[in-house]
Amino acid sequence: GWGGDVEVQMGAKLVDKRLVFLPFLPSDNPGWGGERSETAEVLKLADEGLETILAAPLHRFWSQLAHDPELRGFIDTFLRFRRRAFDAALPAGASVEEEAGDAVARAVEEKLLQVLLRMSSPEGLGPAVEPNAEKLNPQAHALLLYARGGAGNSSGTGVLDVAKVMDAAALFSSVDLAVLRRALGNVARAAPGVLEDVAAALVPASDALYASARRLLELSAEASNGGLVDADAVSDARRFLCDAAATLEALVRALPPAGERVRRARACA
Repeated sequence: GWGGDVEVQMGAKLVDKRLVFLPFLPSDNPGWGGERSETAEVLKLADEGLETILAAPLHRFWSQLAHDPELRGFIDTFLRFRRRAFDAALPAGASVEEEAGDAVARAVEEKLLQVLLRMSSPEGLGPAVEPNAEKLNPQAHALLLYARGGAGNSSGTGVLDVAKVMDAAALFSSVDLAVLRRALGNVARAAPGVLEDVAAALVPASDALYASARRLLELSAEASNGGLVDADAVSDARRFLCDAAATLEALVRALPPAGERVRRARACA
C-alpha cells in the first residue's frame, strides 16, 4: 500500500477521465512530415492536460501519475521522440500552422519539465506553494517516482526509469538547466539506485559514442580514397554521434554526481 494521508486520497477514482493524452510520435514534431491535424491534436491535448494536472491539488496530481496509463505513455513517448536542441529546427518557409505547432510543442516541453519538478519531491513544489502542506510518504514517493530495470510504464510502478532520466536530460537541458538540475537532484535523493543506474548506463553509452566516432572516421577515409560510401550510413552515424554526445553532455551537466561516479570508475579500471 501507499500509506499516509495523501496516499489514501490518491486512488484511481480521483483520475480525471476528461483528460486525454495521445502517444507522441516522431512525426508529431512540427515540420517533420506528419499530418498537421493529427500533430496539432496530440500537442493541444497534451498542453491542456499538463496544465490541468499542474493546477490540480497535489493528491490529484499523484493520482493522475499513478493511475493514468495514457499520461504515462505520453511522458514516455514525448521524452523519447521530441526533437532535441541539436535537431534541425523548422525549415525556412515553414507554414503558419507549423510555426504555431512548434510554439505549442515548446510550451508542452516547459509544462512537462514542471511536471517532472513537481513529482521529483514528496512534497511537490513545497509547502509554500502546495495547499495544506500535502506530502507523500517517502517510500511511496520513491515507488511512484522511479522503477529500476526499465519497468516504469505500468500502473503502480515508477513513472521514471534510467532511460527516461537520460531522455529528460537530453531534452530539458536546453529548456531550463537550473530547473532540470533541481528536479533530477531531487529524483536522485528520493529514489535509491538512480545514480548507480545512470552511471552504469553512461559507461556503455560513452563506449558507443567512441565507436560511432571511429566509424565516421573510417567512412571519411574511405570517401577520401575514392571509395563508395553509403550516404545513409554516414547520416545514421552522424545522427547517433550527435544524439549520444548531446545526451552524455546534458546528463553530466544536469546530474553531476553521476558523471563523477563514471570518472571514478574509469580511474580505478
